[in-house]
Amino acid sequence: MQPARSRDLPFAPVFLVLAAAALAPIWRARILPLLDEPNHLSAVFIFHHIDDPWARLGSFYEVSIPNVPYLAYYLLVHLFAHAVGIEIANKIVQSAYVLAIPLAALVWTRRTGRSPWLSILSFPLAYSFSWSLGFHPFNVGVALFLFTLAAVDAFLERPRKAAAVAVALLGLACDYGHPLAVLSLYLSVPVLLLAHRPAPRRLGLTLLLLLPGAALFAWQVLRPQVAWVAPPQAAEGPRVVFEHMPAEYMLRYFPEHTLDTVSGSLDLEAFWVLVASAVLLLAAGVLARDKGARFTWTGFVFRYRAALLALLMLGLYFAVPYQLERPFAWWFVGGRFAPLACFFAFLIPGGDVRGRKVFLFAPALLVALALPLHISSQYAAFNDRARPFVRMVARARPGTDILFLSMLPRTDPAVNWEVYNQMAAWVQILHGGYSPSGWFDTNSLFKVVRHLPAPPHRQQEWFNPDVHAGPYHYIIVRNELRPLFGDAPSPFHLVDEEGEWKMYERDGEPSPE
Repeated sequence: MQPARSRDLPFAPVFLVLAAAALAPIWRARILPLLDEPNHLSAVFIFHHIDDPWARLGSFYEVSIPNVPYLAYYLLVHLFAHAVGIEIANKIVQSAYVLAIPLAALVWTRRTGRSPWLSILSFPLAYSFSWSLGFHPFNVGVALFLFTLAAVDAFLERPRKAAAVAVALLGLACDYGHPLAVLSLYLSVPVLLLAHRPAPRRLGLTLLLLLPGAALFAWQVLRPQVAWVAPPQAAEGPRVVFEHMPAEYMLRYFPEHTLDTVSGSLDLEAFWVLVASAVLLLAAGVLARDKGARFTWTGFVFRYRAALLALLMLGLYFAVPYQLERPFAWWFVGGRFAPLACFFAFLIPGGDVRGRKVFLFAPALLVALALPLHISSQYAAFNDRARPFVRMVARARPGTDILFLSMLPRTDPAVNWEVYNQMAAWVQILHGGYSPSGWFDTNSLFKVVRHLPAPPHRQQEWFNPDVHAGPYHYIIVRNELRPLFGDAPSPFHLVDEEGEWKMYERDGEPSPE
C-alpha cells in the first residue's frame, strides 16, 4: 500500500488552484457590491484617519474603542492599513476569511479522520448569503469559531501545551469576532464533550481555558451600554421583540440563505451540486465501510461528531429569531447558520478516497472553480457601471464636501439588493469628510459630533435642495429621474455626466450650516 502522503499528493495542487480562483472576486474589482461593506469599511476609515488633515474627520467624529464583539474585523483592517492603506487592507482581511473556510474544513477532515478532498465542498461556502450582505465582522467571527472549535477538539483528544494556548487565544479572539460566533462556540463545546467523553481532569482544563473568553463575553453583553438597550422613544412595551419566520419559509429558503451571492441562478445550482456530491460521497463511504468492525455508540458519536455539529447548526437556523427589533435592530440573524450547517454536513462522508474514487469530487471541483469566476465577472461588471462614480469623486477638489444621492431603483444587475443605498460611505473612503451613511446608533469605532443634512439613505429621493444642499460643494447623483433643482435658480451647475451618473458643482462657497 502507498503511504498516505503519497496518495494525497495530487490533492495539494488542486487545493492551491481552487484557492487562487476563490480570491478572484476580491481582487478583480476595486469596489465590491456588498450591501453593508461601505458602512463597515467607513468605520475603520474614520478610526484610522481621524487625525489626518486631508480626511477632515475631526470636526465630524470622535473615535472610541468599545469593548464589544465585531472588533476583530475592524482592528485587523486597521492594522494592515498602516502598511497598505484601507482598501487593500480590507481585501487582505477578506481574502483571509475566504481561504479560512476551506482551510478550516481541511483541519476538520484531519480531526475527524476524513479525506482532505472533502474540503473542496466548502470553498463555495465562503461566498455565502452573509458575504453578499457585507456582514464582514460576522464572517470573520465564523472563521474564528471554526478554528477555535478545532483547537478544542484537538485539546480534548490530546491536551498538549500548543493546543491549550490555541484554545485560550482563539477563544478570546472569537469573543471579538461576533456574538453569533460566540453562541456557536459555547453550544458546540458540549457536542465535543459528548464525543470525546474526557476524564474529569481534562474536562476541567478545557472549561478553564474557555472561561476567560466566556467571562469577557458575559461582561460585554451585561454591562450598561447604548447599543444593547432599546432607544428612549421605544421605552414602552416589551424589552425584547423578535420575529421568527415559519419553518416552511426557513426550509424553502435554506439554499438562498446558504449560497445566494449574485443575481442569476448559478449560485443556487451550485448549492444543489454540492449537496448531491455530499450525498453521493456519503453513500460511497457507507458502502465501503468495513462490515466486520464492531459497532459501539461511543465510537459512532465520536466518528460522526461533525454530523452532530451539523444538526446543532441546523437547529440554531430554525430556533434563533430571524429578526430582532428590541433591544436593538438586527436583521437576518438565524438565517446565518445555514452555511455552518452545510460546512459540518459536508464533513460527514467517510471512507478512503483514492484511485477512481477521486472522480466523485469532479462536480464539486467544477463548482468550486466556476462559481468564484462567475462572481468575479459579476463584480467586474458592477465596477464598470460604477467607474464614473469613482472618477467623479476623484475629480472633486480636496477639502470639499460631497453629497451622494442614488434614486430608485438602487439595485444593480450584478446583485439582488439595493447595493447603492450605502454608497455615500464610499465617497468618504475615497475623499474624506462626512458621510450621512454609517453605523451611528451602534457601538462602532466612532461617535458623530456634527451632522451634515442629507435625506435618509433609503429614501434619497426625498432630497430637498433648500434643506439638504446648503453645506455641500458637490452633488453626485445616480438615476436622476427628475431634475434635482426643478426650475428654480440654483447655485449648482452640471459639470460631468456619464451614463446614469451626474455631477453638480456649486458656484462659490457653501452656505453656513
